[in-house]
Amino acid sequence: MLEESKRSIKIENIEDEVLNGGVSGARDAISFLQSFHDNNSIDISSSIKEMEKILKSISPRTLNFIAVNEFYRKQIFSTVNKKTSNGKKEISNTTHLVAELISTVEERLNKSILSAKRIDVKTKRQKEKKIVLTFYKSSKNDIKKIFDLINLLIRVKNKL
Repeated sequence: MLEESKRSIKIENIEDEVLNGGVSGARDAISFLQSFHDNNSIDISSSIKEMEKILKSISPRTLNFIAVNEFYRKQIFSTVNKKTSNGKKEISNTTHLVAELISTVEERLNKSILSAKRIDVKTKRQKEKKIVLTFYKSSKNDIKKIFDLINLLIRVKNKL
């Protein structure tokens, strides 16, 4: 874990720090951008303040859970990357994107359940679906804020 904190941050994919590193990664990304503000006097201070405010409002448990859980992280990465063209443009409507994410995940899980031949496998997949959708639905507000934070990171990155 200590080695992860020493990894270098690249401006090209700074928004990935939020999903890969959880709270710590988000803080590192914000600090990284702050160094640009300090060194180049680019006026990004209002965006940095807004990022800090959003980060404080996100449940650390949710953000860190996504960072350590490959299933959720992959689903969210996939959704974000489609909408941002791999970090080149902002998400136009984060509320809508959360709904789209949940719908897409539910659709995939339903297909997985339907493709099961054995009843025990089908039952197991139904339980997995319940767990996954419970997480997404109970974390909707935090996921929207994560998308908002990613948007701000992309916005600042595009200004640099």
